[in-house]
Amino acid sequence: MKIGIIGGGAVGLLFAGYLGRLFDVTLIVRRESQVRSLLENGVTIYKEGSAITTRVGAVQETETEKEFDLVIVAVKEYDLPFLRKELVELGVHVPLLFVQNGIGHVDWVKSLPHRHLVAGSVDHGAMKENDAAVHHLGEAETNIALIRGNWHVIEEIVSKSTDSFRFSIRKDFEKMLLTKLFVNVSINPLTALTGVTNGKLVENPYFHGLQKELFNEMLLLFPQMKGNISFEKVVDICRNTYQNRSSMLKDIESQRKTEIESIIGVLLDKAQKEHHFVPIMNLLYKLVKGIEREGLGDKMASIFSTIIAIFVMIPFLGYFISFILAKEILKSHRRAVHIAIDITTFLLIVSVHFIVIAIWRTSYLWLIFIVICSIGVLFAIMYWKAKGEIDYPKVLRGFWRVNFLLFFTAYITLMITGLILRILELY
Repeated sequence: MKIGIIGGGAVGLLFAGYLGRLFDVTLIVRRESQVRSLLENGVTIYKEGSAITTRVGAVQETETEKEFDLVIVAVKEYDLPFLRKELVELGVHVPLLFVQNGIGHVDWVKSLPHRHLVAGSVDHGAMKENDAAVHHLGEAETNIALIRGNWHVIEEIVSKSTDSFRFSIRKDFEKMLLTKLFVNVSINPLTALTGVTNGKLVENPYFHGLQKELFNEMLLLFPQMKGNISFEKVVDICRNTYQNRSSMLKDIESQRKTEIESIIGVLLDKAQKEHHFVPIMNLLYKLVKGIEREGLGDKMASIFSTIIAIFVMIPFLGYFISFILAKEILKSHRRAVHIAIDITTFLLIVSVHFIVIAIWRTSYLWLIFIVICSIGVLFAIMYWKAKGEIDYPKVLRGFWRVNFLLFFTAYITLMITGLILRILELY
């Protein structure tokens, strides 16, 4: 069985490390550096003082060509919209298993054209060590339920599940996801705001009281869950994962975007539509969003400063440095200008490529290459028609001048686009 796993975070690595021992597993990740690390080192799982390494395949998201019998989608809920094209290109016959927190992604998943869709709820504790290693902190199980399609697509991994990495089939995917959501809402925001481990929430009477109020607000929104989940289950999970730091707490500490929208944001929308009063949930949401914005604001400012330094300064610095050196060596102002423009053209092409990656998280190097080749062919044909012959040195110089004008225009356009998108992202 060939399994693809999209996402190289803690959950993706955990699934790859365990399933890779039984199946042909390929991790599909965003960064080339992580691909290299996985191919060189495999996936290492640290658990209770031991370490086990499993060899797996790895490719970038933009280079997925392999046929899979099952694809497990293990990215954050807010990254799902960026994957739609890639998921459709895998083929509508390929079964997809989604293991996101919350319920905000369900409607988006249902909108996919795939015939077989499966929801997953991961109860394991996991913490990413590096691009190729993960700590398995809490042994539990992964609950799975069918959203659409047939069960046969998932039966093999269920039948081969081990005590260390169990799969359990549930009949109702909505009830399964809501059960996990009750737990997430009662733990994640509080740990993110207080900085304590899961177990401390139960020990501290003030935190514990807030947990209880959050749980009651959840029952107000989902009265059908009465009898299906108890507050005692939340307490047991906190005690069983006493030393665990929730994913939302780790996101806050690392100044990453949290899953507060998919965990609580969708619940506030529901409360507003149904005219329910959920003050604790509303307060925690605003506090987490505030802290998230402060952290991401600093981080985005830093990232944008880096983009400015790299992608704005390098072409201009390249021009001046190459011009000065060429003028010193050749003693000719005109020839130095030509050389500087040639070098700057190359730097502009590189900058345009990386600015595209920074904005849209994907590479269009193939498209840039096609554009350059097309310009070369068209320019050569036009020159031949005008002159009746091709003077290759002159054609090459003219070709680079056309590329300079084109990519300088693209460069300025992309920088303005990037600036606007960053402003919208922050505000």
